[in-house]
Amino acid sequence: MADFRFSTKLVKSLTDEELDDVLKVILAAYQGSTAVRIMTGGHDHLRDPLFRSMTRACLLGGETYIATSDETGEIIGNALWFPPGKTLWGDDEQRVNSGFNDFLAMAPPDLRDWWTNTYSTALNPFLKEIYKPDTLLDSWYLNNIVVDPKYQGKGIATEFFNDIRRKAKPNALIALCTDSERNVMIYEQIGFVVKGRSAVPSPWGEIPVWAFAMRAPS
Repeated sequence: MADFRFSTKLVKSLTDEELDDVLKVILAAYQGSTAVRIMTGGHDHLRDPLFRSMTRACLLGGETYIATSDETGEIIGNALWFPPGKTLWGDDEQRVNSGFNDFLAMAPPDLRDWWTNTYSTALNPFLKEIYKPDTLLDSWYLNNIVVDPKYQGKGIATEFFNDIRRKAKPNALIALCTDSERNVMIYEQIGFVVKGRSAVPSPWGEIPVWAFAMRAPS
C-alpha cells in the first residue's frame, strides 16, 4: 500500500450513513483509550453518543474534515477543527442540537457531575495560562483527529494539519491537546511544540494532557 492515495476535504454536512461511517472510524481509533473510558465513566454504550455529539457540534460551529480512499471512496479519517471565535459545545445551539445535552442526560449522576463540575474547571485554567497572550478563542483548535487504524502512517493526519496551515491567517495560533504519550513524538515531527503538561482528575483515574502549539506560515 506504498502508493495508497487519499483525499481530504471540508464538509458542511454529513448524511446519516456518512456520520455512522465517521463514528466507526472514531471508535476504532480510540479502542482501548484510557481517556475515553474516563470520559464515559466506563460505560461503553456512551461512547457513540459522546463522539456523535462532538462531530455534530463541529458541523454546527466548527470545520469538519474527512479523508476518503481514492480507490473505494470509504471514509478513513476525520478531523474536527474550531476556528478563531468558536469552541466545542460553546453555545446552546451546539449543546442542544449536537446531542451533548442528551449525552449528559444518559450519563449516570457521577459522570454527569464530572463533566459539569470537573472537566472544564481542571482544563481551562491550564490552557489559559500556557497559551498566553493568546487564548483558545484566538486559535485554530483541533478538538479531535482520527485515522482508521488500517491506514495510519500514510500521511493522512499530516494532510489534515496542512489543510489548516494553508487556510489560517499568517502566524495564527494552531493548538491541540493529546492524552497519548505516543502522539507527543508524532505531533512534534509535524512541527508542534509542547507548551505544557497537566492532568484532569476523575473518580476513574487521571487523563494526562499534553498541550501543543504551532504558528501558521507567515
